[in-house]
Amino acid sequence: MQNDLTFFTNEPGSALLDRFKRTLRDVKFFDILVGYFRTSGFDKLHESFATIDKIRILVGLNVDWKAFEIIDACQSQSMLDFQSHKRTKEIFSEEVTAEIDRSPDRFEMELGVRKFIEFLRSGKMEIKAYPSGNLHAKVYISRFGEDDRDFGRVITGSSNFSEAGLKMAESQSHKQAKKKAPGESEVKIPGKRRLDSATSKTATEIERNVPNIPKAVERLKDSGRPRKVLQVPQHLMTDAVKEMKKQGVPGTVKNLSSTKRRSIPKKS
Repeated sequence: MQNDLTFFTNEPGSALLDRFKRTLRDVKFFDILVGYFRTSGFDKLHESFATIDKIRILVGLNVDWKAFEIIDACQSQSMLDFQSHKRTKEIFSEEVTAEIDRSPDRFEMELGVRKFIEFLRSGKMEIKAYPSGNLHAKVYISRFGEDDRDFGRVITGSSNFSEAGLKMAESQSHKQAKKKAPGESEVKIPGKRRLDSATSKTATEIERNVPNIPKAVERLKDSGRPRKVLQVPQHLMTDAVKEMKKQGVPGTVKNLSSTKRRSIPKKS
């Protein structure tokens, strides 16, 4: 049995979407447990779903308007198998209206809609709702065929089934911190890497997850700038300081709002 303990970060080529596109071709059964379901996530993966025999999705009471309209149009209790079906639909109606104006009308999305309907009607995909609305887990379970390498894989973390979740898009706080950081954004450094922000003398990296901190410190170390700043959520400042010291990188660790800071002196 293989032990795959891969971390998925927001580094290029290391997002959850990249992983699924590489591995789902070998999967026979795919189970999804998420609090939020967005058709933007389905649009990104429906081609990879084509070879899967069965897809089962359990979602909390928050889907986007397009998913709601498609499910409602299918009008099949056996497909959806909702507990308290009427109440679930009422809650969906309240939740999805805010999504209507934000959804772009692209050809890819139109194709995704057709595939969504096709998968539901054929029974290839089942969607069940959890009416209490307290479902916040994010778990993806892949099972292989009987003669494959082993039983399957389990992925868990903070990624809901949406384009943003699968691609690990920047949070609003991350974007705001980048905007406030001095200098230009996305500055290239050796090794086909980029700094979140940099001037001629200051390099700034912004990270919000513990697994990403070591690579952020590496980028600061290789930035060629004398001043190095690492911004993280306040509860991760201690982890960031430890990593800076571990790699021997002097600089400053700040929280995302820049109201707290800790200095890492240069080793004598």
